[in-house]
Amino acid sequence: MPFAGFYAAAPFAWRVSHLASDFAMAWFKGWSQKDQRRSRTVLLSGVAGLAFIGVTMKRVPPGHVGLIEDWRGQLLPGMYDDSGTHWVLPIVQHPVSVRVYPVKKKLVKEFTTKDGKPVEVMLQMKMAPKIYYVPEIYLRFGRDYGRSFLEQEGAIDVNSVVSQHTFDELVGDNADTEDIVDEIVSRIEDAAFFHKIKLRDPNIVFRDPNADDDEGP
Repeated sequence: MPFAGFYAAAPFAWRVSHLASDFAMAWFKGWSQKDQRRSRTVLLSGVAGLAFIGVTMKRVPPGHVGLIEDWRGQLLPGMYDDSGTHWVLPIVQHPVSVRVYPVKKKLVKEFTTKDGKPVEVMLQMKMAPKIYYVPEIYLRFGRDYGRSFLEQEGAIDVNSVVSQHTFDELVGDNADTEDIVDEIVSRIEDAAFFHKIKLRDPNIVFRDPNADDDEGP
């Protein structure tokens, strides 16, 4: 049961609440009504203060950098690492965590060749942001910057190169295929350098999107 832990803890919570109630009654016993009201006010204020602190203090997940975005979608100055906590005002601000460790991203999309035929391109590589430029990268590509970069910048470079070559040059057993791949990688690396994103282990594969349809069961 998903709530088994909750139900198992319910009797314990009930006992704790009763113990707290008995303690409060014993503590306030013999006090004047004025003193009891003052003490309750102080107690409630303390509980509310602790609850507010718990809501406003946020911790950055390991391997991420923390940013704070206001209600207008603008980032506040500063970044936070995963070594501690930082303050966030509820409602008007919300925390954003961006991964800084290399993460593998993949894009599979069809493009049109020079001779008007469709070709499927599988583009895959590891990506990581340059830490000091994380705010700029987030504003440009969002939290999932790697996927957005490939869908926007990477797809443009692939389309530009693929449109200059025929289907057989890309999919067939052609000696120039490696040079075509190198050209695409070079273009994407230039775009990544401009946007302050580090790339590793690029891999590009050209495939016939209709190959599976031609094969028998």
